[in-house]
Amino acid sequence: MHKLIEKLTSSRRADIMDALYELGGEQNRPDSNVIDAVISLINHRDADIREQAVNTAAIHWRHRDVYEILIDNFSKEKDQSVLTTMCAALGSLVKSGHGSINTVNTLLAPIILDKQIDPELRGTAYLSILRINNKISMKEYAAAYSDIENMTIDLTWLEPK
Repeated sequence: MHKLIEKLTSSRRADIMDALYELGGEQNRPDSNVIDAVISLINHRDADIREQAVNTAAIHWRHRDVYEILIDNFSKEKDQSVLTTMCAALGSLVKSGHGSINTVNTLLAPIILDKQIDPELRGTAYLSILRINNKISMKEYAAAYSDIENMTIDLTWLEPK
């Protein structure tokens, strides 16, 4: 684990990415020092590192401490790939019992409804909302294509009254 900490805290982007990819393939959750190092990378200046840190900590590990960080960072994040991963991560965390369905619905609904936003980001947000509101099975979620323009969608239940 010491080598992983060295890589995760390295100034070299390649070392950090290598460590994150390695952790993403692990079945068992590592010790708390490694987890803390990965969670801290959610705020890294490099978008690819942020995206992979979110993927590892929230989607792969479903670590409860990540939920509040994602909620806090969501409106500040400018990178579309990171936002797309954050949408999927929020769905995974809520589905695992970490977070509020209502909070995530409120956060993601405007993205889904804004036709100026990239279709993949909108689609990922839509699939996450369907998943946490039990409107789609895990099998359907896993098989779905995330481009909203290629989906049959029902937005009526998301639109403000």
